[in-house]
Amino acid sequence: MFAALAAGAVLLATTIRADRSTVQFMVAGLALAAVWFTGFAVARGRRPPSMTRPAVNAGLGFAIGVALFTAFVVVAWIARRVNFLDDPIDDILQQADAYARVWVLALTAVNAVAEELFFRGTMMDVFTNRSAVIATTAVYAVVTSAGGNVALVLAAVVMGAVFAVERRWTRSLVTPIVTHVTWSVLIITAFPRR
Repeated sequence: MFAALAAGAVLLATTIRADRSTVQFMVAGLALAAVWFTGFAVARGRRPPSMTRPAVNAGLGFAIGVALFTAFVVVAWIARRVNFLDDPIDDILQQADAYARVWVLALTAVNAVAEELFFRGTMMDVFTNRSAVIATTAVYAVVTSAGGNVALVLAAVVMGAVFAVERRWTRSLVTPIVTHVTWSVLIITAFPRR
């Protein structure tokens, strides 16, 4: 698991810092998803997460994803007036806009699923119920900080906590996966650009 976290941090940093004119962004992004999927697949002693009520959990995840996207638009509107957040937000959006939208959306969705399987699946099973939400959110934020983008780290803290609470509350990975995919796709397709 520690090897996956270290490799994931390096690949995330590579993805974020990749030159927009190369395919390094896509290759590093796919490798990052592979690390999270592999970490999930090889975890030992894990009980598979419940998949009960998948339609209800997916609907809940979608609604939460839309609500959080809306909240992020409002917060970003305010944050853009704060100099230290303006450039990090634009950097992420420019990275996403530098490639064909279909490829970025596919990469985003694959990574969202992979992150949830690893962080809210494998990682949450490592910690006790009382510490799982805080511990996995902290680990998620630390790994995200390797990318060096303060806006992403702040988003990781907020969204990581939401995803972890969803997993703990529903006892299913469906809700955090759908929330993550919904929120990420909306950020790429509908988030206001400058």
